[in-house]
Amino acid sequence: MNKYKYTNLIDLKNDNKKYNLYALIYDSTFPSFDDSPTQYVCTMKIMDNFLNRPQFSNNFDDEVVTLVFKSTSRDNLPFSHHIGDIIRIHRGIFV
Repeated sequence: MNKYKYTNLIDLKNDNKKYNLYALIYDSTFPSFDDSPTQYVCTMKIMDNFLNRPQFSNNFDDEVVTLVFKSTSRDNLPFSHHIGDIIRIHRGIFV
């Protein structure tokens, strides 16, 4: 039995609830220092088959969700080896 309920990207809301999701990585940056020398940052653009449909938008980049991860340790940030990798997020809060 699956204890997680997964949400499609099109159903995400800015309501401070925790969401679980699977998505395809469309673009990604390597972890690097943020404005401070103690904070690493990594960004990923993700999409799924519910959010990204050609009839919704003329510009494909407008239909992706951008994730920003921050940590004091580079090892705690996700690393995408290839565009098209799948990312699974549990208890993510989207604002």
